[in-house]
Amino acid sequence: MKHFIDRRKFLSGTAGLAAGSGAAQLFSATAAAAAKPSEDARILDRLEKANADRGRRILIKGGIVVSMDKTVGNLAQGDVLIEDTKIKAIGPDLGAAARDGKALVLEAKDTIVLPGFVDPHIHAWEGQIAGIIPNSNGIANDAKHNYFTVVHQTLGPHYRPEDMYVGNLLTALSCIEAGITTFCDNSHNSRSSAHADNAVQALLDSGARAVYAGGPIRYPDEQTWDHQWPEDLRRIKQRYFSSTDQMVTMRMLFAGALDPKNLRVARDLDLWLSWDGGAANPQLPELYKNGLLVGKENYNHGTGVPEANWRLIREHGAKVNVCPRSDSQFTYGGTGRGYNGVQDALDHGIRPGVSNDNASAYAIDMFEEMRTLYFTQRSIA
Repeated sequence: MKHFIDRRKFLSGTAGLAAGSGAAQLFSATAAAAAKPSEDARILDRLEKANADRGRRILIKGGIVVSMDKTVGNLAQGDVLIEDTKIKAIGPDLGAAARDGKALVLEAKDTIVLPGFVDPHIHAWEGQIAGIIPNSNGIANDAKHNYFTVVHQTLGPHYRPEDMYVGNLLTALSCIEAGITTFCDNSHNSRSSAHADNAVQALLDSGARAVYAGGPIRYPDEQTWDHQWPEDLRRIKQRYFSSTDQMVTMRMLFAGALDPKNLRVARDLDLWLSWDGGAANPQLPELYKNGLLVGKENYNHGTGVPEANWRLIREHGAKVNVCPRSDSQFTYGGTGRGYNGVQDALDHGIRPGVSNDNASAYAIDMFEEMRTLYFTQRSIA
């Protein structure tokens, strides 16, 4: 596999530093800016070398710890100890863990240490066309700004397998830079097995904790592809995902209409399902009744959802995520205006996730998603 982007060069020039891969600790831009580039490079080199060691220990020392965990609380000055890819301990002074000289110590004085964001829904293959249509919409007769026309029908068919690699790697590294240390790649442009392999390999190479959700082409009747999906998911799982205890795992993606026979592949492989717009689909009651949907579903865009579907989603413990920028920009839900479904989800006892959705419309930025969510929600209220 040819690597098209030097990961070290990309990360050494970023404003922040993510440590411990899946442990999801972030250093502030202020601290990174204060460090010399050569020092950044040395730290990054030591972290990357430590990645190969399953018994590694990383001690983030002396930071302002915002744990987001009620049982742990927040520390004005504290340490975070990472072993392998998991947080082992958080406390005022964990220096004893480094006394044997075998731990990698990262000084975090005057920085904030907090968990990274988790994004349940990004179409990562769009990384190199990020921001190409910031005024995108879902209006069918607006060919210049229609997301599906521009991205899926015009640009998507030109992607080679190596373009999938570049897009996914750019998105993954952009997520790390933006404080998103875990994300689900909703991959709906794999026109061949080679496209899918490149998409997965980019996630593996990025160092992020990620989920590869392999899906079909959005407009298969209008574009040329190998029709290898969904059966190719069996090969992909065997080749890349023999264990669920790894940094990158797997699920299935549906985008658009759902054929029940395809869903049986997800059940055979015991995969979670991501489904674009699926929460509003009238098929849900029958699919839950027949056991093809079992609660291992994450529905993207909780908009325009019937009451019966909300009840089924809640009863089965399925998940929903909202996309504040794209949901408020597109005409979702059959209302003729854009809105996000966060209040609908909350009113039905479901706490939704927040996702960036389409890199092609704007940069990956969870803070902007939260700001948009706040302002649109206040406006609706």
